Amino acid sequence: MDSAKRFDKWNRANGSPGARVLWSCTALSVLATMLFLTAPTSDAPEGPSIERRSRRPNVLIFVTDDQRIGTLKHMPATRRLIGRKGVTFSNAFVTTPLCCPARASIMTGQYAHNHHVRRTLNPRKLDMSTTLQHNLQEAGYLTAIVGKFLNGWDVTRVPPGFDRSVLLVPAHSRFAGGSNAYYDAVFSLNGRKRTVKRYATDFIRSRTSSILRQFNRRDRRPWMMYVNPFAPHAPAVPARRHAGAPVGTVHSNPAIRNRNRNGKTPDVRRRSVD
Repeated sequence: MDSAKRFDKWNRANGSPGARVLWSCTALSVLATMLFLTAPTSDAPEGPSIERRSRRPNVLIFVTDDQRIGTLKHMPATRRLIGRKGVTFSNAFVTTPLCCPARASIMTGQYAHNHHVRRTLNPRKLDMSTTLQHNLQEAGYLTAIVGKFLNGWDVTRVPPGFDRSVLLVPAHSRFAGGSNAYYDAVFSLNGRKRTVKRYATDFIRSRTSSILRQFNRRDRRPWMMYVNPFAPHAPAVPARRHAGAPVGTVHSNPAIRNRNRNGKTPDVRRRSVD
């Protein structure tokens, strides 16, 4: 079964059949999953690097936005198909649990004080030559991003390091036009904006499957896919077919409402919890 068909199977079951899986909890309670799938191989001679390329894995990364770790109990298929087939880091830490800094750390493996993205709206601080996608692209990988990238990014530009981009425009972005990022969301397809009527996560799914099929037609090159749905970020609008799903109440961490900001960074002290 090729990777696109396996990805479709994951979507139907809310899980993933990846061979080797890295499962971790990251920024803003972001759930990040990295799947290392078997890379396509080729015996055709294409130069000195073909043997090395044929042995390299494909890389598929999922990042969900603001998903609390406790919500996984409502996703049994995901836990069965991903969690049980991979490695779970039960003692993991996020050094800067804020959207842009955390996403930059995922892409670079660096602390925020090293990659310099310290606020939620300063993507230009990130040296794009230090990212995973840049390094894999330079090594001959086909690369694509589908979904959210970095807040404040000019969505008319394809992010460096990616051959294909289907960017979800965040609702508060100046490019969004007032959408809620779930229905009537604005996407940028390789730099060209488009309003999508259907549920945004469904559109992300279909575009990811389509790009995977295209990548798999070029069997000599491994690929890297970076998939970032907006869900379940507030306002956490469900698909209409799931509006009545029996999901229990999620109790907030008391620290989120803590009014005592003494000892916090200046950026945190300036903000209100109301």
